Amino acid sequence: MSEQGAGILESLFFESKIDFIESIPGACLILNSELVIIFDNHNAQILYESNSSLKGIDFRRLVLADTKDISNESIFQQSEHITLSRKTIYVGVKFNPISLNDQHCYVLLINDLSEVKKNQLKIADLISETHTLSEAILKTQTELVRQEKRLHSLVHSQLNFLIRTDTKGQITFANNSFKKLFEIDDSELETINIKDIIAEKDTPVWETVLNGCQKNLNKSIVSIFKMVLPDQQVVHIEWEIYSLITEEDGEEKIEIQAVGNNITDKKKTELELQKALTIFTSVFNQSSDALFLVNTNNAKIIDCNNKAVELFEFDEKEGFIGKKGYDYEVKSEDHIPLDTLMKASEKGNVYREVKYKTNKANYFWGDFAAKTIPILEEKIMFVRVTNITDKKEKESKINGLLEETLLVNQELKSKNHALNKANRELDNFVYRVSHDLRAPIASTLGLIDLAKIETDKEKADEYLQYIRQSMHKLDDLIRDILDYSKNNRMEVQRENVALQQLTESVISQYQFLIEDKGIRVINDISEKASIYTDVRRFTVILNNLISNAIRYSNPYKEDKYIKIEYDCDEREHIIAVSDNGIGIPNKYQSDIFKMFFRIDNRGVSGSGIGLYIVKESLDKLNGKINVYSIEGKGTTFTVSLPMLQA
Repeated sequence: MSEQGAGILESLFFESKIDFIESIPGACLILNSELVIIFDNHNAQILYESNSSLKGIDFRRLVLADTKDISNESIFQQSEHITLSRKTIYVGVKFNPISLNDQHCYVLLINDLSEVKKNQLKIADLISETHTLSEAILKTQTELVRQEKRLHSLVHSQLNFLIRTDTKGQITFANNSFKKLFEIDDSELETINIKDIIAEKDTPVWETVLNGCQKNLNKSIVSIFKMVLPDQQVVHIEWEIYSLITEEDGEEKIEIQAVGNNITDKKKTELELQKALTIFTSVFNQSSDALFLVNTNNAKIIDCNNKAVELFEFDEKEGFIGKKGYDYEVKSEDHIPLDTLMKASEKGNVYREVKYKTNKANYFWGDFAAKTIPILEEKIMFVRVTNITDKKEKESKINGLLEETLLVNQELKSKNHALNKANRELDNFVYRVSHDLRAPIASTLGLIDLAKIETDKEKADEYLQYIRQSMHKLDDLIRDILDYSKNNRMEVQRENVALQQLTESVISQYQFLIEDKGIRVINDISEKASIYTDVRRFTVILNNLISNAIRYSNPYKEDKYIKIEYDCDEREHIIAVSDNGIGIPNKYQSDIFKMFFRIDNRGVSGSGIGLYIVKESLDKLNGKINVYSIEGKGTTFTVSLPMLQA
């Protein structure tokens, strides 16, 4: 036969049988030898959730299991199918090979067994009978009626409800499941109208459905009705309702057939879920914290509440959804990478404080908390962000106050230490000064008394020489006291000082003593050398070091000298005063900068506060002093001052 002839025959076949196949109460498919669908009825489209014909689709695509390398019969026996919307369903398939236009084809009758999977043994019997029925349906419509009678005894074993009514709703048939639930005997079955057991509010809906089925004979309608049991309990039953054309006494008539499923528990669950969702939505949107639901696969925001929109300064929620909240974090040194954060949230709660930049470039601090939670078959990260900007500002102020308090405490401690030191030094100072002032005065008064009664002129001159020495000691002590007082009271006033000129000026004050003791002074400081410092304090430092070098020169050495040197680097000035005098015993070198410390067995003695004043003056100038001395050979004092710019 030509391809054109085969096409005509196929067309005639489908035109003559389409109404017959559409009236089948289940899904029906016809496949070619390659298992491609060449015909489907409306119930098949509903079953596989298709808005249009399934024609042209490979049937294996609708089977969940791997169909590679297995026979067609094995494929048909697979009970787990998948709809076009990727929903898994459980079905029973009865197939029959036929020859159509010399082509090998299959007729499939498919029953949705999703709701009765737990009763597979009973349903298996039903499928077997349904297979027998489907073969008869393909032959003649009369055979369908005959097979329906045989099926009548089997439908009573179903858990689903199966009823048939006339066009006015009068029940003409009901299976045992329906009769048991509504406590109806066979004797009273035909006296009951379906409207009698439908809740009053749903009766108009039934009328609408009934009229719709009569107008669309080949179309089923799915609707849910509240139905009242004998004990007045209300149950929810989902019905798939369609019309049938039957023949009785040679006349056709329309009957309404319905397959129902008790979904009361499902409705209760849905209501509870809806209630929970309503509560969650209310809490979610009314929360004073910013709340987010985040996709764990791409970190994008799925949903957020009104507070999140407000906090991150978006005009509307839609502008925020789909973005990554992580992108609004201000990155810092201790910032957690996104992938690390996502993994941590799967193990438990994640808490941290984060600085955020809003959509309008403003900044705030947020207390971040996140945890990944399972929702259905997905994992969603639940995120809370609490605005803690005020808290952080208060903490900052508190920390600032604490730092200020610590500084004040440190300053108070320092001042207290200085005050205690000053008090100790004052007590010691008063005691030692009063003693050192009274000693030369008392000595002078005694010498004056001796000079008055002395008749020997030479002896009287000797007394006058002693008086002169006592007055010099008194003058030195008073000068040291004045230097000490000025160092404590006067502020540091720095200026550029010509170092060689200042040194020569100090040396000139002691020129008489230098010549008298036969000391050679070597000023090895360049004329260009200058230092930015407090000239008064630096003069006191040079005065004391040079006068000490003169005072403690060695009278037994022929070549007595004092050498002043200067050097500098990028950090400090270094001034050294050296002599070849009597030196300082090693055991006293750590004490010579203490107030009133004197070594009394060296034949000469000073006030005991000169080197102390040197040390205190250098402390004011942030300088240091070191001593290197060998007893009998000489001493070197090295002064270092920081390099400062005018």
